[in-house]
Amino acid sequence: MMNTTFNLLPMTTFRWTKSNATEMEVLPPEEAVGARAVWSGDIERVTAAQDKQAEAIWQAQRREFRGASPETLAAALGSESERFSVQVAAGETADLRVDVTLRHDALNWLGLIVVQLEPQAQLHLTIALSAEDEGGQINYGLIADLAEDARLTVTKVHTGKECMTTIEHRYTALAERAEAEYLAAEFGARRVVYHGDADLRGDESAISEECIYIGTHDEHIDLYYDRNQYGKRSRSHLATYGALRDSSKKVFRGCIDFKRGASGSVGNEEDYVILLSDRVKNVSLPLLLCTEDDVQGNHASSSGQIDKERMFYLMTRGFSKEDAKRMVVEAMLRPAIDRIAADDLRANVLHAVAQKMDVTDK
Repeated sequence: MMNTTFNLLPMTTFRWTKSNATEMEVLPPEEAVGARAVWSGDIERVTAAQDKQAEAIWQAQRREFRGASPETLAAALGSESERFSVQVAAGETADLRVDVTLRHDALNWLGLIVVQLEPQAQLHLTIALSAEDEGGQINYGLIADLAEDARLTVTKVHTGKECMTTIEHRYTALAERAEAEYLAAEFGARRVVYHGDADLRGDESAISEECIYIGTHDEHIDLYYDRNQYGKRSRSHLATYGALRDSSKKVFRGCIDFKRGASGSVGNEEDYVILLSDRVKNVSLPLLLCTEDDVQGNHASSSGQIDKERMFYLMTRGFSKEDAKRMVVEAMLRPAIDRIAADDLRANVLHAVAQKMDVTDK
């Protein structure tokens, strides 16, 4: 195992909370391989990625992408990684799904997916992660470059037996009027490390991202989002919804940075969590940075126990205390769950919610 610093904030302004970054032990890159990805759908769009393809995307944006950590990002880009390139030509539409299943003889996956959409291209990408046995590690990158008027929709669902750690590095570059929409359901790892950066370079570009989760036992969920809005009238939306019980922990780090010239832009970041135990820990660090006057930035954070009146209302109608809690949590997550298009994955998430809400507090 090696100790690594994850999700370091671009401006370390919370030193007294010791939440500027997360220290965590993970498998070294040479041990984190084994599983293989299976593609379905318009698979003729998928080819082997070139060595420098991902770096070229963020280098074209004149920026440095560090990922969740330099070491784990380098592994995802390295020669031991399964590397895929997805390209959609101008004006065309594609639908793809990639399944990665960890098994007892292949407990780890190291991967990279590079997406390049030409003008007016559209891609619907589903990433399904699961495990048949507990343990193991997933470390992968998703690097997307969207040309003018391109649209990308990504749904990531992680369910099944819990692997030890999931690490995701995600970067999105958006040209004029390009749009990206991400939805993540994190229910399959004891430790979740997510790092998402986006550069909204083009005027009227837009990105929306939502994440749902439930933390149980001593699980750790570490979420990082960075939005750099350069284009005029660009829009960003970020929202996380979840619940924590037992001794679990969640850290939310979100930053929206309005760059000079981004006049008329709007950015929203929201973090909502229900606390189901007095032993859980929730850290929410929303940041707004600005060097442009004519912008609108909003952030909201809400954490607390279920309202007693709501619990009383449900229990007086015959529901047990645990059933009432489950109903409240599922009601918060359900709008996102209903947007999962694949029937099997939507059912898997609903099953995971029921399982995690059946865990007995110790």
